[in-house]
Amino acid sequence: AFYLDQQLDGFDGNVHAALAAYNAGPGNAARWYEVAGDDIDLFVETIDFTETRLYVERIYLGHAIYRHLYGQ
Repeated sequence: AFYLDQQLDGFDGNVHAALAAYNAGPGNAARWYEVAGDDIDLFVETIDFTETRLYVERIYLGHAIYRHLYGQ
């Protein structure tokens, strides 16, 4: 939790970039974030590690489903 919180701080609260950094390292996530910025769709498409792209998509999808079922 501490490391993920550090990544959130490092990417100005961008959850997708923080998740990518958690999985693939902050250097890789910074490279993808530099290309895509806050465009979430472009950011996910820019991730060139299949494992990391799927990780980010799955975690965020699970979060969206949880919010839909249980609210904020």
